[in-house]
Amino acid sequence: MSRKTETDIRLYGFEELYQKLDAMPNKLNSVVDKALKECAKPVKEEAKRRARKSKSPTGTSGHGHMADHIEISDVEQKGTEKRVIVGFTKGDNSPFFYAKFIEWGASSGPWSSQYYGKKPFMRPAYKAKVMESLEIFKKIIGKEITK
Repeated sequence: MSRKTETDIRLYGFEELYQKLDAMPNKLNSVVDKALKECAKPVKEEAKRRARKSKSPTGTSGHGHMADHIEISDVEQKGTEKRVIVGFTKGDNSPFFYAKFIEWGASSGPWSSQYYGKKPFMRPAYKAKVMESLEIFKKIIGKEITK
């Protein structure tokens, strides 16, 4: 004759677990935003170092130096992709709009290489700092997610 033994197993904490899992996408979004802003800083600093500076202490037309106006944009999201922009954009109309011509070049005319040829500083800064930036991103994500 076999005996049946009943065991009552009770598990607690599912409500708290559910709440934490439910909050995870919002936390993840804010952590990724923070990590993107932080990992852009080494690229910004390297670009500032590589950018041309005028000989005048007050810079171009008294507005300062182009290198001092290299910025990190707010986090932009398109679908599932997030990004920040370091530097200048095609539509930049600030007093330092000419930075895009220095980076990308201005014209293909025969005289352009002498005066307006491209002398990139943003792309080399990115290439020099991409691995450091990636490590910063991984460190922040790892630290924040395991909290």
